[in-house]
Amino acid sequence: MLGERIEDPQHIESRVGSVPGLGLLPVRTVFTGEKVTTHVNGQIAAERGILQGLNGLNITGYEIHMGRTEPSGNYSFSGPVNDSGYGMGGETASSYLLRLTRRENEAINTLEGFINEQGNVWGTHLHGLFANDSFRHAVLSNLLRRKGITGSNLQNRHMHTLSKDLQYNKLADLLRQNLDIKLLKELAGI
Repeated sequence: MLGERIEDPQHIESRVGSVPGLGLLPVRTVFTGEKVTTHVNGQIAAERGILQGLNGLNITGYEIHMGRTEPSGNYSFSGPVNDSGYGMGGETASSYLLRLTRRENEAINTLEGFINEQGNVWGTHLHGLFANDSFRHAVLSNLLRRKGITGSNLQNRHMHTLSKDLQYNKLADLLRQNLDIKLLKELAGI
């Protein structure tokens, strides 16, 4: 959606074969019948905008997509390509967001996701990127710094992802302590 076009030649998601995207990234997305849902590891490959200083930061997530997103005519690639068929050489690699190094148990070297020249628009097929504590903390710190906010509590400590199970258990304990469960069961006819 962030790219120049979304194409669906096999009409997998729609009866429309092609629609314009928002035009924020020089890419096009093509739907295909092959759905990818896999756990991946990698590093941040970009070094601009709110990702300044994050190049090489390790990340994990889930690659989920049905088709591919590829550079449009506004990107020019030369040299070798990675296992997705995208260019890997020279200055063009800086237009990619991530370098994936592992897909499930297989070592890979795949550039993924795209970032614009200003570094303020980027997109990826990777889900769960913000569940990476170090990534989330660094992005938030960069945003605060760009806004001239320094010495913030957010910048001085890492905020860790909370376990959903732990939070659900705390909520259940709170409900048990503050509700008359016996009365609720009577009212519900249980």
